Amino acid sequence: MEQLTHIFARKVYFAVHYRAVVFQYAFDTVIIDTRKKGDVAKGHIAGSLHIENGKTFSTWAGSLVDYQQQLILITDEAHTEDLTRKLMR
Repeated sequence: MEQLTHIFARKVYFAVHYRAVVFQYAFDTVIIDTRKKGDVAKGHIAGSLHIENGKTFSTWAGSLVDYQQQLILITDEAHTEDLTRKLMR
């Protein structure tokens, strides 16, 4: 947990990531990090999947995640609606 505070300087990110880690282990939830690979390289949640938001996002997500699996998306707020739509296809 201390490591996350150094990776993510803004408290909002820390709160989101801390909750994501708790959900991941408590409820067997998959975390999909949709940020750019440069941002993910700077710091990510251990055990999360990195699938960038792009043309093949829904293909990769459909191949790697079970349809009944609960998941958490790590993304910019501006991309949330677009990613949700892609996951419903």
